[in-house]
Amino acid sequence: FFKEANETYTKLQKDDETLRKTFTCNKNTPLETLTGLLKNLEKEKERFLENKRQVQTLVNKSRNIICLKPRNPEYKSNNIVIAKALCDFKQDK
Repeated sequence: FFKEANETYTKLQKDDETLRKTFTCNKNTPLETLTGLLKNLEKEKERFLENKRQVQTLVNKSRNIICLKPRNPEYKSNNIVIAKALCDFKQDK
């Protein structure tokens, strides 16, 4: 999960940097250039939606992660915690 989250974060940072470089304009930018930028942004919309899906998947996965040792020793959980193993556990005899 954490590897996937870091990869997604890095990808989003690169995409943000690329978008900021590609789609720059000011009040003196000609209308034709702005129209072209708008068309390119419409093409980028699918990438935005894919990134949104990826982030939402990570958010859903993060809800299943539990803190094994609370950082605050005064923290008491009254809820039942269901833990899933990340791998099979075999006890040696």
